[in-house]
Amino acid sequence: MLKLPLGIIISLKPIFYVLGTILVILIVSESIIGYFRHKRYQRKLATQKTLNDLIYKLKPEEFEDYIGILLGKLGYEKVKVIGGVHRADGGFDVRAEKNGQTYYVQVKKYGRKRPVHVQEVREFYGALTADHPDAKGIFITTSYFTYRFFYTAEVFAKKVGIELIDGKKLVEMMETANASNVKI
Repeated sequence: MLKLPLGIIISLKPIFYVLGTILVILIVSESIIGYFRHKRYQRKLATQKTLNDLIYKLKPEEFEDYIGILLGKLGYEKVKVIGGVHRADGGFDVRAEKNGQTYYVQVKKYGRKRPVHVQEVREFYGALTADHPDAKGIFITTSYFTYRFFYTAEVFAKKVGIELIDGKKLVEMMETANASNVKI
């Protein structure tokens, strides 16, 4: 057994305090940065008139129908809403095709304070690969996707090839398609 003289142990003590402090700062800063990103995102969503005025007033099944219409305006073909509160959808809300590729879409109409967690994206990916391994996935939410220091919904989705569309990107899509005037 290696025994260190008391003088060396005492001289190393400040180094351990500094290392411990750095570790605590890294852990706490992740939460603080995440908190401020969330608040900034909420403020940005609050300024999006089309999202507030249209999307948040729709019922979840109406929102799924709206996404089907929006995808049709963006050039997707054979768009069919297959989900809904009264239908067993197998984890998919919309089916569409574009350039010969089939897409299955999961839609989550959440409030600004309710993010989509990585677990929900994993569940969607599991259903997609089990039922439709040749199709691509798109996950759309009115809210945002979680972000953490190490593993996020965005990192997972990029790894497995699922496209994520948050509230901000959804508004951009609506403006691109000029779909904010669509009546449901």
